[in-house]
Formats: sequence, C-alpha cells, structure tokens
Amino acid sequence: MKKIALLFSFCFALLCLPARAGETEIRFSWWGGAERHEATLAAVRQFEQDHPGTTVKAEYMGWNGYLERLTTQIGGGSAPDLIQMDWAWLSIFSKTGDGFANLNRFPDAVNLDAYEAKWLATCTIDGKLNALPVSFTTRYFVWNKSVWDKAGLALPKTWDDLLTAGPVFQEKLGPEFFPIDMEIDSITHMLASYIFQKTGKMIIDPVTSELGLDHDELVECFAYYKRLVDNKSITSMPYRVARSGDPLAQTHEQSEFITGEWGGAYYWDSNITLLLSTPQPEFEFVLGEYLSQSNAASSGRIGRPAQIFGVSAQSKHPEIAAALASYLLTTPEAARTLGTSRGVLVATPAFEALKEARLIAPVNIEASEQIAGVEVYNPSPYFEDPRMLKLLRDIIENLSYSKITPEEAAGEAEQAISRLLRRLTR
Repeated sequence: MKKIALLFSFCFALLCLPARAGETEIRFSWWGGAERHEATLAAVRQFEQDHPGTTVKAEYMGWNGYLERLTTQIGGGSAPDLIQMDWAWLSIFSKTGDGFANLNRFPDAVNLDAYEAKWLATCTIDGKLNALPVSFTTRYFVWNKSVWDKAGLALPKTWDDLLTAGPVFQEKLGPEFFPIDMEIDSITHMLASYIFQKTGKMIIDPVTSELGLDHDELVECFAYYKRLVDNKSITSMPYRVARSGDPLAQTHEQSEFITGEWGGAYYWDSNITLLLSTPQPEFEFVLGEYLSQSNAASSGRIGRPAQIFGVSAQSKHPEIAAALASYLLTTPEAARTLGTSRGVLVATPAFEALKEARLIAPVNIEASEQIAGVEVYNPSPYFEDPRMLKLLRDIIENLSYSKITPEEAAGEAEQAISRLLRRLTR
C-alpha cells in the first residue's frame, strides 16, 4: 500500500509541475475516488506521451465542494481547460450553448464518429456540441431475492406488487424488514418515473422547460409515495434518519441493507456494482424487471449521461483540451486504462474495448441488455438542477413526516416548481 501511495503522489507531483519552455499546458479537473484518480492519471500520462509538447495539470478532488469550486472558477475567469461535469450543469453554465467551447469546431481533434447521434444530442444546445458524454445511466430495481423468498413472495413486477409487499414483510419477517430502501433523491427519481409511465408526462417538460403535470397528476404522484410509506413498503424518512441521521445516506452504506433487512434498492446502473459490494455474501441479488402498470403511456425509463467532459469557453487551448477529452473517452487504449471508473463508456470503440477486455461487470452487461430496444427518455436538465432537487426533497420529506398531505404537497409543488423554473430559465 505504501508503494502505491508513493507512486500516486509521484504521478500527481509530475502532473502539477509547471510546463517547460515551449510546451503547452492545459488544466483538467474532475471529481471521484482513489480508483478514478489513479486510472485517470495513468491515461493522462499516455496522452502526454502521444502528444509531445503538451502538459496536463491534473486538478481532482472528491464530490463534496466540486460544484461550488467550479462555479467560483467559471465566475472568476479561472476555469480549467477540460472539465468533468454532471450533465445537468449545462443548464447552469450554458443556457444558450455558449458557456463551453463548441466541439463541432474541432473535427480533427474530436472523433465524433465514435458516438451514436443520440449520445451527442444530449450535450448539444442550439446546435452547439457543449461536451462529450462519458457514460449513460438509468435506474434499475435491484432485489435481495433471498429476503423476498424468505417472505414467501415473488419478486415484484408491478408498482402494485411493491405496494402490497410491505404488510407481508412486516407480518412474516418483522417490523425491521422493508421491501425496498431509497434515499431521498432516489425517491424523487422513482416518483418521476412512476408518473411518467402512467401519464407520458414528466414533472418538468424537457421541451418547454415548464411544469409538465397538472394538479391531479401531482397529487397521484405524491399519493403513491404516501401509500408506500403507510404500507411499510418503503423505508420512511423518519425511520432512515433515526438510524443513519442522514436522509441522503446511500443504501449500500446502511447496516440494514448489508444484513438483509431491506429487500432492495433503486440505483443508477453506474453504481450497481458498488451497491452489491457491501451485503453479506450469502444473499442472492437479482436485477429485477422494471415495475409496470396497466395502460402505461410510456416505458417510464428516464436516463441521461452520467457525466460529461466540456471544454471551457475561457480556454486558451480549446483544441488540445478537446483532443484530450476525445482521447480519454473514445480510444481503446484509454478505455482499457480507465476501465469502468466512470461507468461504462458509451463511445463505440471504447465500449467494444471494455467488452473485449472483460472489464464490464456481468451485472452491467445485464443492465444494458434490459434496456435494449426500450425507449429511454432524457429528462429536462432543470429536473436535475441542485436547487430543484432540494425543493423536491423538502416536499417529500414533509410528506414522509406527515406534515403535509399529498394534496398539499401537489399545491406546494405547483407553485414552487413553476417559480423556480422562471428563475432558472430567464
């Protein structure tokens, strides 16, 4: 471990050295954990070797504080040349498509042919390609089949199956057992999927950027969650907070999930391997069918780029920064170095290289197969805006604590969402 730490420190020190005379230096920022840092540093070194005269200064950190730092940098004119971002941040930093360099301008540096058109469309604003998508993600139901078997229940296939499972878990297994656990942002995404499948409408319309549901549809959305809580079909916020102290604590970190008291989770596919890394080994986990309902208006599947790489509009060397992004995300050699440290890369050459090298976990291959041929819809980026997520968190938390009714939650959401959207889109 000491040798690895020394090597890691040495690589970082090399990358942070000032550029030598005659060299071009660009800055590249990202967030992540140790695995991502080490893999990215190695891939960056490969890029430097292939591009003599270019030095990449690495600026990396954990998730906490990253957006705040980036906001300050962009506002102060000191943004890095190449930036790893959450896809939803395009709505914060580039409403008209001018916040980042238009990568269509650099056909010699960026391998656009490596992407299917649908992936590039997710990062295009007013015809300007603001970023390259890293990986694509959507949510899945992951079940602890061992616990469901113990309760004498088949794995749920419909939203009603989940609703009716709570009382059975309580009666047969005890008051500490729940069919599923979700942290509060997962609840937000689950409700958005449920009502989208039912009505064909999203909470925020991705075309008009306006509230997409009427009052009755919002009531139905919140009422379904309240029924889940009342039926003990999902862990409630008071229950979670009493145990972890944090409504945002991830399921895989909770002892009740690890020891098999919670029968499932609703997770991004990019995090499923992490989810399955913590439970006790005797449990059998299954990627479940996506929950359905009769007379559905859509698949209910909502997905988006997990991360994107954008080149700052302030960059003095945008073409070189674009070349680095393309190298990291589209070339087989970089893919083999990065592995799945940023999820499964969507650029075709990179994806094929990961598959050939058997670097994609079987559960992620199964996840890809589950959505093959299924329409997966992009949400409005404003739905993922941190301020919008906080607004929805507050409403769901108040509903979970029975401070408001579904009817009151719908009224509050109508006013607050519309008001916030006016601020975000002006």
